[in-house]
Amino acid sequence: MTIRRSTFNLVPRKEVFALFNAVPGFMDAEWFAEKDWFRDQAAADYEKAFDALLPRAAGGGHRWSDDAGNAIEMRVENEKPAALAVQLGADPLKTDFAAAVVEFAAANELLFRSMETGGFVEPVWDKFLEKFRLGRALLFARDPAANSGDRPYYDAVRRELEDGL
Repeated sequence: MTIRRSTFNLVPRKEVFALFNAVPGFMDAEWFAEKDWFRDQAAADYEKAFDALLPRAAGGGHRWSDDAGNAIEMRVENEKPAALAVQLGADPLKTDFAAAVVEFAAANELLFRSMETGGFVEPVWDKFLEKFRLGRALLFARDPAANSGDRPYYDAVRRELEDGL
């Protein structure tokens, strides 16, 4: 069985504000990957929290996962996080895990960045859930036949943008 997932980066709010003075609507993936987002954090600061959220993946390292398609991955360089990503399984969404991730992000002043759209999401449950609901993974999990191509996804994104204007 294929597990559909939505993936989000976690990014320190203060680093985003240092660059933009606000939360941008979008950030290009290439530009995003070039930034040193976690220069003030130690990887060990996050490990204990992630251990409480999910079991460590086989082989150890800095990956935590479960059988529902939920995962946390932390790339570490020089004992500092170089990147943090959270994957949420969408068939069905485990709301307890998703809520714990949102709570973790809020407590640690992190923003979510959708890897699908490049858009940022505040660590507020309603805002996060709305962004997740518009993701390809959940649309496909709800109705694979109607959501197997790009059109339904881009229609949902277009509606979201129109509602925001």
